[in-house]
Amino acid sequence: MKKSVAVFMAWGILVISVLATLSHFVFELSDYSRFVGLFTPVNESVWEHLKMPFIPTLLWYLIAMLATGRKGAFQPMRWLASCATALSVSVLFIVTFFYTYTGAFAFESLILDGFSMIAGIALGQALALHVFRHAKLGIMARTGAVVFPLILFAMFVTFTFVQPHLPLFLDSPTQSYGIVEHDHDHD
Repeated sequence: MKKSVAVFMAWGILVISVLATLSHFVFELSDYSRFVGLFTPVNESVWEHLKMPFIPTLLWYLIAMLATGRKGAFQPMRWLASCATALSVSVLFIVTFFYTYTGAFAFESLILDGFSMIAGIALGQALALHVFRHAKLGIMARTGAVVFPLILFAMFVTFTFVQPHLPLFLDSPTQSYGIVEHDHDHD
């Protein structure tokens, strides 16, 4: 069982990274569907780009839990705690990395942004495996494992439409916040 969980976490790095990268383009490909925007970045802000690892990670864990949970290989509370760990670590790593390198060196780089996303996902998966194998899940950990992803998802939904005017939410190319109205007339 321990080996199968480790293999799943390793595959998760690849699958989540690919899905996260593809999700960057889905909003535009959907002709700027507001519904699609709930799950994918609607602009170039740091906040919106956090949806890229968040949604694929959440889906990866939920699908695995549903597919294997009945067999008992993946204990549901350990699985939820691992998911919450992977989500929080990847999101926090990406934000910290971005603001550290842009603040220290005063430039932005798509290569470094891509690296931070993949590194955040990999670190999240590694720590999620550690949590799955070793964490003592008391009532607070169990509650957090369920509540944290729900709160973060609610924040993504809310802030897609009503974003605080803070640098984290600023779409630097348009100098706007949230969903920008797009011209749907194609000549």
